[in-house]
Amino acid sequence: MGKEQDNFDSSSVRFGVHKDATIPEHIEPSIQQALQNLEEGLLELPRNQPEYVRQILDKARQAQQDAGQPLSSPEIVALYASGCLKSPLDTMMQKMYAAGHHDLFNMAWDLSFGVGRVISRVYMAVTEIRGESAQQLDLLYLSRPSGQEDTSESIENYLHSLSEYTESAQLLISDPTGYTLVAKTVEDSRDEAITNSAMTKYIVQGAEMAQRLYMAVYPLTEQPPSTSSHSISE
Repeated sequence: MGKEQDNFDSSSVRFGVHKDATIPEHIEPSIQQALQNLEEGLLELPRNQPEYVRQILDKARQAQQDAGQPLSSPEIVALYASGCLKSPLDTMMQKMYAAGHHDLFNMAWDLSFGVGRVISRVYMAVTEIRGESAQQLDLLYLSRPSGQEDTSESIENYLHSLSEYTESAQLLISDPTGYTLVAKTVEDSRDEAITNSAMTKYIVQGAEMAQRLYMAVYPLTEQPPSTSSHSISE
């Protein structure tokens, strides 16, 4: 899509004029089968070729280490999920938009958003533990051009995000594998889907897919007992 892709605002498109476009019932089974095939393919690697996946994780860890940005095991798995699961969904989203398939675009956006929620909560937790969340939140919500006041909405969003950072960090500290944090994120998505009509089943499905991938890959980040470390600074 060239320069169009660089300026592609998927959120505006998702909640624009075609926001209510949905998948017709008669093709829903085919869609679910395609998603199942995608997930099975992703889960097959850590199950059947664990050493290959471990090499990918180790190379990613080393690359970040060499760049002066060491990553914890939860971050490495989140990075893996982003590249293997979220990125293909984002590509599909852009292709469906370009082809004018608004129903499939909405589905891909929702799936990607669900995956992204899990990934984001992991990054939130680590950022908070490292003491870097306040700076990020200030830049995101409270930094305004000179003379422009903060709105009540921006402050409300700031406080909500601050709560998410804090809760995420607490969950990761209590369970350094990140399993509890990821499970809580999926649980939150399911609960929100009951009370919020904008929280579609595909967002929940995306979060669930990310959870299964996370749990399949994380064990491959663990070192032998003699060198094992679950420290967030590892």
